[in-house]
Amino acid sequence: MHGDHDHGRVSSGANSGERPIRCGVIEDGVWLHTRPAAPTNLANAQHTGKAASSTTPADGSHSTDVPWPQTHPINPCPLDMLTPRLRFLAAGLLFCLVSAACDQPDPAEEVVRSGIEAHGGELFEAMEVRFTFRDAHFTVWRHNGAFRYERVYTDDEGSVIRDWMTNEETGQEVDGERQPLTAQERASVETAVNSVVYFGLLPFRLLDDAARHRDLGTTEIEGRTYRTVEVTFDREGGGADWEDRFVYWFDDREHTLDYLAYRYHRDGGGTRFRRAVNRRNVGGLLLQDYENYTAAVGEVDDIADYDRLLARGELQLVSTIALEEVEVRDLR
Repeated sequence: MHGDHDHGRVSSGANSGERPIRCGVIEDGVWLHTRPAAPTNLANAQHTGKAASSTTPADGSHSTDVPWPQTHPINPCPLDMLTPRLRFLAAGLLFCLVSAACDQPDPAEEVVRSGIEAHGGELFEAMEVRFTFRDAHFTVWRHNGAFRYERVYTDDEGSVIRDWMTNEETGQEVDGERQPLTAQERASVETAVNSVVYFGLLPFRLLDDAARHRDLGTTEIEGRTYRTVEVTFDREGGGADWEDRFVYWFDDREHTLDYLAYRYHRDGGGTRFRRAVNRRNVGGLLLQDYENYTAAVGEVDDIADYDRLLARGELQLVSTIALEEVEVRDLR
């Protein structure tokens, strides 16, 4: 609070009734009390022409015209009255306190971290996963930070298309022949491949460097308590759809990702809500399919409100997101 109190002020009036500040310094770890100089009775000096006096009792102890308030608490001293050693220690203590506050884990990140651990943890960083999604065959390979995502499918003309993306490049082959790609075509391949991998292996990747998290608190869905977390992405490193917004509902006890909602901007934009179904453990990964919903009536202003639409039965099923023929190989 500012402006309501004056700390450490002493009136110059002899009869003000205010108590002088007791002060001290620390030397070698010992608090040394110091008394201020005896107050000067300015009014008496002006009328008599004599300086205010102090008396010395017979026992040699010092006494002033103003009795020392023995019960007055010790007040902190100004920093410039501290010894250099004490100032150094005080600065070190302040640094430690600030560092400790900064090192406190972010609650939203901790929720996501627990979710990743519940769904597979470290296995996400060293694995090979193969699955089929809508007649396309995907291979996801990750090891020590290196990755390769691949999609193979047959187009309407009967040609076999192989798309891939790695740390270094994005490419495409048609019937075994490498195809030159424009920047737009390359971005299209990356979106098509990466989006399936991203949603198929959730909640992995939610702690990427570009991800930003916000704790939206707790809510109850169908009798269970959920921690709700918003995830957005920075432009740098956030991919072509970095402006999309996501909300995830993690079970408060099991830490599993049971629901998610997102707002997308591609193809005119819109919102979706997904419910996890067919959860199963495959080779150490807890994988799941999703029922994909939209609002039955009108637009959704805030995707975090989708849980309320679910409770009121105001959702319309759009599609089912299912991974088939899943195989997982542990590369650790």
